[in-house]
Amino acid sequence: MGYTDMVDVITERHRDIEAVFARLTAEGDHDEDRRRKLLDHAIGLLVTHAVVEDLYLYPAVRRHMAAGDDLAEHEHTEVARAEELMRQLEDMPATDPRFDDILAELARMVRRHIEEQQTEVLPKLSAACGPERLDELGEKVVETERHVSVPPHPDFPEPPRSAPTRVDAGPGLIDRIRAHLPDRAGD
Repeated sequence: MGYTDMVDVITERHRDIEAVFARLTAEGDHDEDRRRKLLDHAIGLLVTHAVVEDLYLYPAVRRHMAAGDDLAEHEHTEVARAEELMRQLEDMPATDPRFDDILAELARMVRRHIEEQQTEVLPKLSAACGPERLDELGEKVVETERHVSVPPHPDFPEPPRSAPTRVDAGPGLIDRIRAHLPDRAGD
């Protein structure tokens, strides 16, 4: 993927996340190691995605959309709840009886978030924000994502990039990913 506008970049990330969750929530896979690796990959994608949305998407939503403040706050609340679920799953064996229920709740939240953004937020932002600004923000999103490489999964290879840090799977994954990403936008 070349540098494109932020809406295109986020849409592509949504597709990546949906594909991982489709595989993760598929019936019949009881291989604990495979599910754990896939979950770690999903968590890595989600945390990185949440950070770039927080840095670039939500400030643009606040600035360019009517009721943008309310919408951004709603999204922050949803992300906080999703992170709570990810933290529960982070230390839980895939064989734990609660694992599938928590994973299903997280998957529902992620799918709802993606649907809301794809049908409401991104089209409105695209109409309200100039193409030059969306291109600039898209480049910043891609550059920010280069700060960290999430735990790999053989079925979902990452695009080649020169991430200075590969974050390993395991307990504390969410915090380690966040530690390697900027905590504020570099305008």
